[in-house]
Amino acid sequence: MSTLNAQENYLFQELRKKRMNQADVLGDFTLKSLTSGTSDIYPDPAHFVYELLQNADDAEATEVSFYLTNDTLIFKHNGSIHFTITEDREDVRPWGHINAITAYFPSKAAESNRIGKFGLGFKSVYNYTDTPTIYDDKFKFYIERRMVPSLIEKDHPMRHEGETLFVFPLKNKQESASEISKKISSLEYATLFLNHLKKITFEDRVNNETKLFDKTVHYTGTKGDIQYEELLINDAGVLKMLLLFKRKVSIPDIGDQEISVGYFFNNDGTLDVQTERGIYCFFPTKESFDLCFISHAPFLLTNNRQNLNDNKINRDFIIELSKLAADALPLLRDYGIEKGQNLLDDNLFYIAPYHYYDTHRGYVVYDENLITAKYFLNYIKNLLYSEPLLLSTTGKYVLRKNAYVF
Repeated sequence: MSTLNAQENYLFQELRKKRMNQADVLGDFTLKSLTSGTSDIYPDPAHFVYELLQNADDAEATEVSFYLTNDTLIFKHNGSIHFTITEDREDVRPWGHINAITAYFPSKAAESNRIGKFGLGFKSVYNYTDTPTIYDDKFKFYIERRMVPSLIEKDHPMRHEGETLFVFPLKNKQESASEISKKISSLEYATLFLNHLKKITFEDRVNNETKLFDKTVHYTGTKGDIQYEELLINDAGVLKMLLLFKRKVSIPDIGDQEISVGYFFNNDGTLDVQTERGIYCFFPTKESFDLCFISHAPFLLTNNRQNLNDNKINRDFIIELSKLAADALPLLRDYGIEKGQNLLDDNLFYIAPYHYYDTHRGYVVYDENLITAKYFLNYIKNLLYSEPLLLSTTGKYVLRKNAYVF
């Protein structure tokens, strides 16, 4: 088991002194309204479950486990990136993980640190606990007063070398356990858009059940600048198959970013065009195109991580997602042909809803909202003239100019 060297121990003790002074200042009654807001900015108090999963993915974990009892939640992962500590200055790059997780508000220094970047999100755990404890290969410590770290000597018996383990003693024990159980049990597509995480195990000792959430890649391919995967998603026994399409796009001010859209299949192998899918930023937001494809981009979100900020970066992402969703249709067509099935038929007018269609002008929609179908429908309109996507009565795909649409 690794131990702290003299420099790490010094930095930890200096950080502890600094955080104690900050906690004393923030504890003044005139500032309590300011500090109380860090844990309750989320409409869903159990949102911290997503933050734990995100942090584990940032640490390059492939597997995580939740263990829930009536009075404690334990979370552990096998991430290869472990906790660090640095001098607690804004000009330090990268900022230490312990610096970030104990800071009351994220600093600009945290932006260079993937775990630290979600420092504010971690504060949501304080809806359920007062003293989280963290066990890592080197650093083992608990946090009190939401920001003051203290070292502990003994390791946790459930942690193995290379793992990171969190212990959250629960406030309002049974009520908290019930809410957390419902949140984890209802996870949907939790691993779909994460870069590393593939498996989530939930051992619910309150309800005496174990649930598994994972994803399995059955097939991968590339066409042009689009990568695609046939995936099986298992959400606690609920199985969903989809084709996920990915593309790297260049967004002004933030550079190259990966975006994704996915089309789901019914149990009989046909496309599910009836279910409206949401917009994700790694995890679900409250936004949707009100169309049948699921979509993901690293959007800039509001503080509650439920909505998209209305800004140019997000509008660029919406345009690029719309383009990818349209460009994926020829690949869906070809995938079906390879399987001996016409995946695109009359359902094309459910993918691109027919009520927007004008027989003379094609798809037309006027909408200045941030979340809009207009870009997707306009791309479809143009695509129909360059790609044979309309299924004729002879069973062949034809261009729009060779088809009669009524």
